[in-house]
Amino acid sequence: MSLLKKTPSAAPAFIVPSLSNSLPAYAELLAKQVALQTEQSALLAERRELEKAIAADTSRELPSKVAELLGDAPRI
Repeated sequence: MSLLKKTPSAAPAFIVPSLSNSLPAYAELLAKQVALQTEQSALLAERRELEKAIAADTSRELPSKVAELLGDAPRI
């Protein structure tokens, strides 16, 4: 049964390093991408909240003349 036994290898197996470990510039780009995606999701969440607030607003639009009489800035 000695034929089926594994023989220990003399040298450890070669491990290919990842691209981010090999190139610091690539690692910086990955970090920047993560930061941009995080910022994008925060902005999308803010946009959704603003869209909900706009949709929930039931106030009527005032004509510019009425807004001037009330002392409000006319909406353009």
